[in-house]
Amino acid sequence: MDLPCTFAEGGTLDTFIGDAVMAFFGAPIVQPDHARRAVSAACKLVENVKAWNLERVARGEPPVGVRIGVNTGNAVVGDIGSAQRVDDTVLGNTVNVAARIEEYVAGPNEVAVGEETARLTSDDFAYEPLGDVKLKGLSRGLPVYRVRLDARGVPLPAPR
Repeated sequence: MDLPCTFAEGGTLDTFIGDAVMAFFGAPIVQPDHARRAVSAACKLVENVKAWNLERVARGEPPVGVRIGVNTGNAVVGDIGSAQRVDDTVLGNTVNVAARIEEYVAGPNEVAVGEETARLTSDDFAYEPLGDVKLKGLSRGLPVYRVRLDARGVPLPAPR
């Protein structure tokens, strides 16, 4: 996730994993609207990448894409490790599901979210249901949703 987009929404950078970035919201400072903040940061990243692509294409460079997975739930957050090496990180099934949503569900310049994220943010964002998606490592399919974005990457408003 784009660091300025993440930080502007009060997110915490967890780690870089190859060409990926993992961030989390709602800890260490409690944010009652952490799910909205995460989806908002994700959408802003897509918008920024789409704008950057206009510049890239104008210079004759190929466009790039980002895939984003957001999931909401319980996780272990804190200093994890041993006396030899410790990381302030976030662990748990919620994190694993977010990674699987990003890897297997989200397409280029898309934000895909788990069911709880969609439920908590349905007043703020419009979603397209993708049905129950079977994710690696899980025994059953999970409901997943795609944030509806306009051509610039700006999220469409929630239906009223």
